[in-house]
Amino acid sequence: EKSFLLQPKTLKFLSELAPLISVFARHAPHQKEAIVAAFNHGGHRTLMVGDGTNDVGALKRAHVGISIISAPGVEAKHRDASNALTKMKKKSKKGAKAGKKTKRVFEQALQQLREAQEELD
Repeated sequence: EKSFLLQPKTLKFLSELAPLISVFARHAPHQKEAIVAAFNHGGHRTLMVGDGTNDVGALKRAHVGISIISAPGVEAKHRDASNALTKMKKKSKKGAKAGKKTKRVFEQALQQLREAQEELD
């Protein structure tokens, strides 16, 4: 599929279509690369921002490629806290009473969020 998107006829079509679209989101890596290639093919200057993991092809094709480096430890704390709060919310919707365990889970989640924020600051 990647090679099809980068064929001259496809690039010509995409280079005419892409400028009509305001937002590109939730694309596979090869689709991101094809969109950047289409803008390049249409004579546009391109800038791509990505996390670097799945965006390498598009970042390389863009005139300017900006890779945002993530902080895995911070992301893990945030994800764990969010998951804990989501589970707690689901239980409360089912009618479970808030008890000591719920309070402890909530306090732990808040602590994880505080630690994550401190690492970012």
